[in-house]
Amino acid sequence: MSAPPFADLRERLKSRRAALAAAYLKKPAVSLYLTRHANLVEGVLAEICVGLALPDSFCLGAVGGFGRGELFPGSDVDLLLLLPHEPTAEQQITLENWVRACWDVGLEIGHSVRTIDVCLAESEADITVETNLLEARFLWGNRALFSEFENAFQSRFDAQRFFDGKLAEQRARHARFDDSAYKLEPNLKDSPGGLRDLHTIHWLAQACDIGGGWNGIACAGLLTRAEARRIAQAERSVAALRIHLHILAGRRDDRLAFDYQTELAERLGLAATANKRAGERLMQTYYRAAKLIQRANDILIQSLRVRLFPVTAPPQPIDADFQLRANLLEARELDLFQRKPDSLLRIFIVHAQHPLLAGFEPTTLRALWRGSTQIDAAFRAHHPHRALFMALLRQPVGITRSSWSCATCGALPCRSSPTSFRLRTA
Repeated sequence: MSAPPFADLRERLKSRRAALAAAYLKKPAVSLYLTRHANLVEGVLAEICVGLALPDSFCLGAVGGFGRGELFPGSDVDLLLLLPHEPTAEQQITLENWVRACWDVGLEIGHSVRTIDVCLAESEADITVETNLLEARFLWGNRALFSEFENAFQSRFDAQRFFDGKLAEQRARHARFDDSAYKLEPNLKDSPGGLRDLHTIHWLAQACDIGGGWNGIACAGLLTRAEARRIAQAERSVAALRIHLHILAGRRDDRLAFDYQTELAERLGLAATANKRAGERLMQTYYRAAKLIQRANDILIQSLRVRLFPVTAPPQPIDADFQLRANLLEARELDLFQRKPDSLLRIFIVHAQHPLLAGFEPTTLRALWRGSTQIDAAFRAHHPHRALFMALLRQPVGITRSSWSCATCGALPCRSSPTSFRLRTA
């Protein structure tokens, strides 16, 4: 049995993708582009399944980014073909024709063909597979089989194992980029401060039964509405840059290479000035976004960990303002940083004086981040604040760790207040 020709479908996909790219370049709208591209590909896949008479006992699902309903111009189309049993010899030929047809029409698919039992076994053995399946979404075929898979997957899902696995995966990914978001040619997806850091937050939120994106996380009390909007804006801005990069490169390329920076800056309306080249302005705005994303990642992962694994240990007072709880430093009152702005610096002195601390309690970390907006020119010029900062620098131990935490929270007495990333895209 040979696959029927799909030349017309290939041309239609090519022309509609070009139209989507042209519309985006004319009037950038990130969510609209990603959704429309995903919908376009879903329609093409359905036509292939029908055209090849794929058995209706099979089920086709979208996983990964495609499962989230997002599809960047050059991204792979991640798919799961779910089977009720191992394929017969005839069905195997049909499956091979299906894969060939997908590539023939221009879909760069990343696919797996599995039964439910194999899905569960693979997800237990590989955290990447488990993450993809967590975002699985029905596309075509046997809906009852897909529902059976969802129920089986959720019943076997171990939130703690998943949480630990994703954190280990993130640490390894960050290490590949020297734990720095400030590379000269950063990876928009995988570098620290890239889109993958935001995806990790959403995956861990799902493990805590928190859905609904940033609004859902805000409703759960882990962010304010304003913070959720700032993070969402940063996500859209980096995603916009990634869409432009894929279109400019004509393929999937997530590295913001020197060769692309100037032209991307011009496309995004960032012209050269008397003191800065267009590419420099692009990178400065990107680094601000990466910094905000890193903060959100650090704070929300700790908050989600405490939500999933609540701390029950009683607090141990340090002084009138701070206490220890389960080896974490905690403000005794949440409005501390508003009432006593000097505590924005003093908390890091206390942190340095207790070098065995694991870090900050998540609620305190969020309060510190919010309080850091008070650090302005007047705050920096105030003599007692300067004295506290010098006292921090003179700490005999823990200064490197405390200074890093201070910079991460945006509490250093410099231009480090939370900044959203806004590229002029029109």
